Amino acid sequence: MADLNFFIVEDHDQEARTLQEALLDLGFDRCLGVAKSALAAREEIMTHRAETDLVFLDLSIPMSGEGSRIDNNVGYELLDWIHTDLNRPGLRKTRVVIVSGQYDLPPGIPDQKFQSGFEGTLIGIVHKDSLKSGLGHIAAILNRDPLLENLIRLQLDIVAEYQTLHSSGASTKDRCQAAKLIACRILMNDGDYRAKQLGACQYGDNLNTAIKQVIERRFKSEEGKKTYIDKKNMALGQKWEEFIWRGSMLEHLYGINNYRNRFEHLAQQPYTDEFKNDEWEIPLELAECFSRGDDVVEILQVKVRALLRWYLPWHEQVYRPWASNQEVGKKDVRP
Repeated sequence: MADLNFFIVEDHDQEARTLQEALLDLGFDRCLGVAKSALAAREEIMTHRAETDLVFLDLSIPMSGEGSRIDNNVGYELLDWIHTDLNRPGLRKTRVVIVSGQYDLPPGIPDQKFQSGFEGTLIGIVHKDSLKSGLGHIAAILNRDPLLENLIRLQLDIVAEYQTLHSSGASTKDRCQAAKLIACRILMNDGDYRAKQLGACQYGDNLNTAIKQVIERRFKSEEGKKTYIDKKNMALGQKWEEFIWRGSMLEHLYGINNYRNRFEHLAQQPYTDEFKNDEWEIPLELAECFSRGDDVVEILQVKVRALLRWYLPWHEQVYRPWASNQEVGKKDVRP
């Protein structure tokens, strides 16, 4: 929690201090400021737009300075502004926790529907009369993996593989395979979109073929040599603007395939040989660590997380709307 920057929007000084003290007890120590009105909150949040992670919002606040009328609608409008304007797709997300002693929903809107209307922005509601327990629940939510939360929110079918990759109880072989399946899945999504047909690309766990078919075929080879991924080598009709796997992302894909294969065939290059003595003394615990593939798993986790961080904005903005339309089209043509 130490690296989360937050604002408090609360018009009562004592309640703001009480909230800040409760947050400090939970490890929230990077308060960017306290705003006493909606206009002040907007100004402060915009000033610190690039570093604001959280806003703890009291719904019952005035629109402007002291003396102006306090209205729950003002708090709702501020929440809607953060959700609609600040948290546009592809931009840094500022999340909100409602902290209110008078949590009153707009007429006719059930609690669950209200929260789902601000999906991705509103992460929880804390009542002032149960401040510590409520904030403790928020802390538990924030301690979760935001990448995993995004995978669940976007309904990607790689959640189980992602969890396996990060599970210390899974074998290295299974974790390597999970990384490979994740890479294949996101490449197949790219391939399906280019082919304009869901299910057009079926590579299973054959990451090597997926890389060649979805990525390398979009580039010209140089005099029969291996295809070199370079902007100037885009094949006729291909556009760099429509190419996802830029920079180190391509190396991450190659690396996932290579590391998994290297571990799978470790017997060909073992760290120790029972029949021969090495010319230097290898610490036993070091040999066991590398033989277990602990280092390989750590490397694959970093590569997969980088790929997903880069890929998910495209998935949300481009692939998901297209895939949803494809599914609707399928339903429409069924007898």
